[in-house]
Amino acid sequence: ALARLANVLCNDEVDEAEVQRAMVAGRAAGLHPAQLDEARCASERAAARRQAREAVAQAMEKGDEESLRSAVAEADRALLDMREVQPALKRLEEMQASRATSGENEVEQESPTKLKREEVVMRLKKAVKSRDFHQLTDAIHEAEGAGLAERSQRALLAEARVTLKIVVARRETDQRRRHSANSDAAAMLTPVA
Repeated sequence: ALARLANVLCNDEVDEAEVQRAMVAGRAAGLHPAQLDEARCASERAAARRQAREAVAQAMEKGDEESLRSAVAEADRALLDMREVQPALKRLEEMQASRATSGENEVEQESPTKLKREEVVMRLKKAVKSRDFHQLTDAIHEAEGAGLAERSQRALLAEARVTLKIVVARRETDQRRRHSANSDAAAMLTPVA
């Protein structure tokens, strides 16, 4: 049952009905609820990636900046592979370059969405510098929804994600150390009969 479930989830083109059948079979076979929950989460992540791919494809067809930024934001939230988002990012960069050469850049500089993206980038920089768990998670979440397209912005988002992983790993290590120290202290206090 576990092998069937893993097989169903191994590619991004997950068939929801097949996942449900595999999960029912897994329950019947006595798989641990944590394994079934992990399978459900994997299915949801695959569905989010599939939707993000579709959004990127539709935005590329439409070709307008708002659709492209929205698709990039959805791809960020779904943690879609950068190679799949690259065409949309390239198109956005071309649009920005075109605006800069045609003099439209002044209008875009004043737009509320541009100012919001700049605020998001500043919060992201501050969060990376602080290495604070809550600031990082909030800033990453906000950046994923902002449709960051410039290479420097995307690099900063990637840096924030890596920094968050480091912060989480350090927290977990500290918790294990404290638990181990408490267990050792309790063992020392326990009378030997």
